[in-house]
Amino acid sequence: MTRRRLLFYCKGTQRYYVTPEFNGDKTELQSMASADSCDRNWPEILPVFENVITLADFKAANRAAQCFYHSFLGEIVILPVQEIASPYEVSADEVICLNFDSEYKKESKIDLRKYKNLIKGLVSIENDKDPNWKWFVKDISKTRALIHWGYLYSLDEKETCFIVTAESDDCLGDTIVWRHPSGEMLSFAVIGETYYGVTTTIESALENAIKSIAYYAHSRY
Repeated sequence: MTRRRLLFYCKGTQRYYVTPEFNGDKTELQSMASADSCDRNWPEILPVFENVITLADFKAANRAAQCFYHSFLGEIVILPVQEIASPYEVSADEVICLNFDSEYKKESKIDLRKYKNLIKGLVSIENDKDPNWKWFVKDISKTRALIHWGYLYSLDEKETCFIVTAESDDCLGDTIVWRHPSGEMLSFAVIGETYYGVTTTIESALENAIKSIAYYAHSRY
């Protein structure tokens, strides 16, 4: 059963907030013959968060989404969103990031071309671990790397490349962001952020990005 959480960055407070876990959806719970139930499948629940802009919007969407879930105990208990210090605190099978496309974007100082060999090496490792489908770096520009996965090509998908970008804004500073081929953000790493005594470097962020992309691909397709 897929454990999902939604992560929200509030520009007003410059803090992160996260929902409680949404465990499964209608189809998943039914297939498990669970005593709990859900009125909708996840693609029908996610639009509740579509127009979230403010923290109040996020809290309201969280409440609305939880109302689709029903406990066998016969009551709906609405759990509040939590404020967290870092996005790295979020643990779930799938983390959906909201409100990270800031209007204060500026050019990143990171040049991914300088990390071409590192990116190719990391993708090569994932390619060696995949017995069925080929992984390779299709293109690397200053701020974007395209990571091709053969399985998407076999499905005749319009876009066959996951995307890693170097971005920057006044809220977060320099970040490495990884995205679904559709452009939807999967997650990100803030360069220079220290968590549990470990400071995120460009190298470690890129390693996290490639590993996370591969994990996402194998767990979703």
